[in-house]
Amino acid sequence: MRFGNREYRIALIVITVVLALPILMHVINGVNSRMLADDYCFATNAIDRGLVGTMNFYYYNWQGTFSSTALQSVIALSGGGLVSWLPVLLIIGWWAGLIYLMWQLCALLGFQEIRLSAVALATLLLYGILEGTPTVFQSIYWTSGSVTYAVPMVLFTLWCGILLQIARATLPVYVVGVAAVVAGLFAGLMAGFSPIFAVFEIGILGLLLLAIWFRHPTHFGATATLLIMALIGAGIGTIIMVAAPGNSVRQSLFKKPDGLLALTGVNIMMTASYIGIDLSAFSLVPNLVLLVVGGWLIGRGMTGNSSIYARVKRSPRKWLFGALGIAFILLFAIFLPTSYNVSGFPPGRALIIPHFVTAVLVLTWGGVMALSLRKTAAGTGQVSKVMVIAIVALLLLGPVLAAGKSLALSPKLQTFAAEWDARDASLRQARNGSVTSVTVPQFSVDLADYVNVGAVGGEIIGCVESYYHIPTLIVQE
Repeated sequence: MRFGNREYRIALIVITVVLALPILMHVINGVNSRMLADDYCFATNAIDRGLVGTMNFYYYNWQGTFSSTALQSVIALSGGGLVSWLPVLLIIGWWAGLIYLMWQLCALLGFQEIRLSAVALATLLLYGILEGTPTVFQSIYWTSGSVTYAVPMVLFTLWCGILLQIARATLPVYVVGVAAVVAGLFAGLMAGFSPIFAVFEIGILGLLLLAIWFRHPTHFGATATLLIMALIGAGIGTIIMVAAPGNSVRQSLFKKPDGLLALTGVNIMMTASYIGIDLSAFSLVPNLVLLVVGGWLIGRGMTGNSSIYARVKRSPRKWLFGALGIAFILLFAIFLPTSYNVSGFPPGRALIIPHFVTAVLVLTWGGVMALSLRKTAAGTGQVSKVMVIAIVALLLLGPVLAAGKSLALSPKLQTFAAEWDARDASLRQARNGSVTSVTVPQFSVDLADYVNVGAVGGEIIGCVESYYHIPTLIVQE
């Protein structure tokens, strides 16, 4: 089948549009997010103690994640209005950040149709992240989950794009110095979102520093300066977080491994089992889309004069096993904080970070396989019917089907949002009227069920009562 540049551009646009469908559905459904479970407890503390008081309380009594505590306090002090917009801002921001980062990478790696390729690859990767992560509702829709784990990933993606553009440019010494200081401060703030993210950030920065050390690019000095300052900042932020007195309070509730050997064994088991589960049970179809569609995009898009193309053609197995080894080491490090604290997997909302690693791994595998199978350095003007059928089938089974499922869920989430707003209005009215006891009906559809945090009840109902300043709240069975 003849496949020229015009057909390639059309294919990029069509693939991007199809992949964007489920992402846009998450944007639409995300507007229906509302406060759930722990959100009430945190908001009550923030309102009662203020921003500084809340940060001080959690740092000394629960955990040292100063950045996520600060951001969630700001959201709570805004009156909760930002809760419904947070998923939208996260998804759109991550999309923009990935496009920007892929644009820099495509220019660096020698892609044709740089802008279209960047948009297509960014949309593909975001689709793989959102549809493949084990608990997208916990990681994106729920404020307590998204602020701690998804927000720093979005910021880190944008930040990496900026760093890469700076690294590719020729800048005066004083500009590099200022950029290095800003990079260090920002890296330190990002490290304060969670221990898992801090390890991820330090790992990625370390790998980048090693990569440029071996490659010695034109702007080696400037790039190394930026990365070293970022590593120092991330290290300081991590130390501040780990040194929090409140960490010992939280850790006392869980059993830790007995010694270094036990910790290593638990963590290796967690890492290996996660890779296997993520590549199969959690996200089989999204991973297949990343592998096949992403591989075709990279194999068809990279020009023959790219140095990466020549290196991959010489030893594709080294690249495949090298990518797997790097991913395993990075995942091993990411799982360490949770293995040490609770001897088990991270909470579901945190798995968006290790899933990002496996999604990038699968995309890399697809690209390496496609480049190793490419027959000519200039690429081919033909595309097999088998590849066309495979891509179309995967797009239908993956993004199209996922968009349909999200579309079917949309009326239920709209019902939840309407009922939550009505309950919120009635409870605020009761508070203003100094009512001491209020009975409210259960939600006919509860987002908490999809987030898997449980409906209002038990300890949470006390937080809801405190949030609305109502002594007794009864939820009808």
